[in-house]
Order: sequence, then structure tokens, then C-alpha cells
Amino acid sequence: MSTIPTYHGFLLGIRARGSVGKEKTFRVRGGVQEQYPFTVGADPKSELQQAHRGVFRLARFAWNALAGEARAGWDERAKMKGRVMGVNLFMGAYVVEYWGGP
Repeated sequence: MSTIPTYHGFLLGIRARGSVGKEKTFRVRGGVQEQYPFTVGADPKSELQQAHRGVFRLARFAWNALAGEARAGWDERAKMKGRVMGVNLFMGAYVVEYWGGP
């Protein structure tokens, strides 16, 4: 049984983030408040998983190395796609390129 009372309405303000009592998780994506059940993700230590994490680490380093003008270009492309940020678009493109995607 839950030790946290259930509330079906406006909770914790418009910008709530994080988890509450291992019951609910709150986040803001694209300016929209979202909530979902708290979960503990798996953490496989397989070689493939570690390789994927390494690629994301390289992508993040590459993003951080970009000049402001280059980042602005990714942000503009992201705006044309809708609710996505330039960094996310860049990361996706980097990962696809790294693994030899389409």
C-alpha cells in the first residue's frame, strides 16, 4: 500500500521534476509537464551496452565541442521537426552515423 496520498490534480507546480516516494516521476519535455510511474531501469553491463554508452559519450563530447553557430544550425533544424531540441537531433544523427545507419 502506498504511503503517499494520491492526488489527481495540479501537483507540485508547473515545473515539477524528479521522483516522489518511488511512486511517480515528473519531468518537463518540450515545455509540457509529464508524469509517469516510477521505475528502476535495468543496467546491463554487456559489451554491447557498454559500446552504446561509449558512443553516446562521444556524441556528447562532439556536441560540447561545437561552436555556438553550429549549435544554432542544429537548433534551427530541430525547430522544423517540432518538439525536439537541437542537441537531441545532433545526438541521434551522430549515433546513426557512427553505427553506419541509413
